[in-house]
Amino acid sequence: MKLLRLGRTDAPVSLSAAEKRKFLTLYHHPVGFPESELRFRDDSCNEWREWEQLPGDRIKALTHRLQAAGFMPHAAHDGIFGYVTQAAVRLFQEYVRTTDLVQDGTSDEPPSWPDGIVGNDTLHHLDRWEREGKRSRWSDGQATPDYEHWFSYLNDCAAYYRDHPTSVMQHLLRADRRGDSLVPEDWQFDPAEPHLIAFRSGASFRLPDKADRSVDDLFVLLINGKSFYFWGSVDADPSPKKEGYLVEGQHRYRFDWHNISGRRRTRIYKAGRPAGEGVMVIRDVHGHNAPTPENRRDGFDRKPNPTFNIHWSGLGISNWSAGCQVISGRSYLNDLDELIDCTPFTARRDQDRGGRRVAGGPRLTMGAYTLLSDLLLTYTRPQEPGIKPIFRYTLLPEETCSRVPGKSCEFLRSQLDRLRAVPH
Repeated sequence: MKLLRLGRTDAPVSLSAAEKRKFLTLYHHPVGFPESELRFRDDSCNEWREWEQLPGDRIKALTHRLQAAGFMPHAAHDGIFGYVTQAAVRLFQEYVRTTDLVQDGTSDEPPSWPDGIVGNDTLHHLDRWEREGKRSRWSDGQATPDYEHWFSYLNDCAAYYRDHPTSVMQHLLRADRRGDSLVPEDWQFDPAEPHLIAFRSGASFRLPDKADRSVDDLFVLLINGKSFYFWGSVDADPSPKKEGYLVEGQHRYRFDWHNISGRRRTRIYKAGRPAGEGVMVIRDVHGHNAPTPENRRDGFDRKPNPTFNIHWSGLGISNWSAGCQVISGRSYLNDLDELIDCTPFTARRDQDRGGRRVAGGPRLTMGAYTLLSDLLLTYTRPQEPGIKPIFRYTLLPEETCSRVPGKSCEFLRSQLDRLRAVPH
């Protein structure tokens, strides 16, 4: 019996080319996915997947089980193993790996690796969950104290910056075009919507030309009543090309793709992209290799930039950013503040995805970054028809901690240190 994976459908599903294109339009990007491209992009395995019918209604049964387990709240039950189904499968597999299985290696249960492919091991755990009536706490709708504290703090931040706008925010207020970058009056922190937060750490100081920028920024995902912590970099490595820096503040992003240019399509994977016209960027016009006060004064681009994405950065060993916001796949802190190690199945490079580090080992994916992407795709409420899922990304300077009480630099640094301490 064939495995259930991206691109496969139940036998009753028979779609014309036009119907397939309509289904994929919600998820694909017109540049990375030309109009004639009817395949699925499996970013876990770094492969393209054709549509393929399978006998029976196995996929519809799978989505019903995933919904009952709390991993697919907005399931369509259409018999298509699409991107949301793949994300829900990976969330289930990761939840079983980190919550159900005994971590000391003594469990008799088969392993659960989050590769999005439903084989005998995953079916075993689905059967077990169904028998035991288990359901994920990620879907219970109960807000954790940390989640509630973050929303209280973020609303205090919005109030502070409305009354005390930084030089960057003052520039935005005067700008003719802002694109997806919002002034403090337009910041929103609605608990019914997902929010990704990042803190820019010590980036205002000049950096020597040959120095590497540290991967030392903290990200927090607030979604469905839960908070998850990730890490990476929000600033570009030094470059002679007037590298750009995303302006601080809140921005509108959406589910989309990275590496969509023709020469890089073999490495394309899911990422956050500006939701509309683009985001506002500061350029290194003074050669400081940092968003220094001088660059914040003189380096604003005149128009929004649509290419400053939120994407993966391998194991976080080096900074992959040329201006995008990059997130390590090595580790994360879950909603119980438990440190989760993803190194056994996290690729170091694009071309490693889908391979195995050792014979018989798990397929290599993007690790913690994949979890972030899957949480956003699975738990974000559907938008209007034809509109990609949208979330808000708020980038705050490190000095916010001294301006707005409630979250200390020491707390943020301790969380970052825990994440970075996982060996690679």
